[in-house]
Amino acid sequence: MPKYQDLYQDLAKKIREGTIKEDTWLPSEPQLMEQYGTGKDTVRKALSMLAQDGYIQKEHGKGSLVLHVENQPQLLDLAAYPYLPEAPGCETKVNSVRLIQPTGEIARSLGYTARHKVWKVQRTRCIDGEPAVLETDYIDPTIVTDLDMDSARIPAWQHVQDELGLDVGYSRKEITLRPASAREASGLRLQPGQLVVVVRSWTSLEDARRLEYTVAKHHPDKFRYTDFLRKNKKG
Repeated sequence: MPKYQDLYQDLAKKIREGTIKEDTWLPSEPQLMEQYGTGKDTVRKALSMLAQDGYIQKEHGKGSLVLHVENQPQLLDLAAYPYLPEAPGCETKVNSVRLIQPTGEIARSLGYTARHKVWKVQRTRCIDGEPAVLETDYIDPTIVTDLDMDSARIPAWQHVQDELGLDVGYSRKEITLRPASAREASGLRLQPGQLVVVVRSWTSLEDARRLEYTVAKHHPDKFRYTDFLRKNKKG
């Protein structure tokens, strides 16, 4: 993992757990450089990620103000579930990784014909040992050419940014509620007919290539959607 993401993860964890208090100022960039033994670019990238994800508000001439963040795992983010294994009480199990021939909804969602193959990755996300999300990713193998059980633990968008140097351009999400199927009820330990939260997402690269299509079925008691918006300042 790049150094700036290590720094981001450490600071984000301290903010979530309250080690770094809300409404306080983070150490200055030079102080963080000295504290973590790293360079200016690393610190600035980590701070930009913290600001983007709503942990801090950067104020010119003052520094980085820590915002209020509830101490519980965030299960929904820009494209997928970044670094969920490092979040308190969370773990990820990869159930299978294989190449398949996409049909129907899967082919249409990736803009494929049936003769193209895609990676199919199935995962179970747990919180404190209890299943919270049943997740299936369909990933373009012309972009992610090599995938195994270990590398499939992190989202494809994070892999292409860190390892391939490609930029994610945008992600679209659709959130619906419906009665759980028998398989979903079993996997999420729901009662028959209980509602399940279904999150579908389409993630594309900066050059508009469709990277992945994800279908995630959430336990309704463990699902929380958090959005963070920042008003653009007028020039």
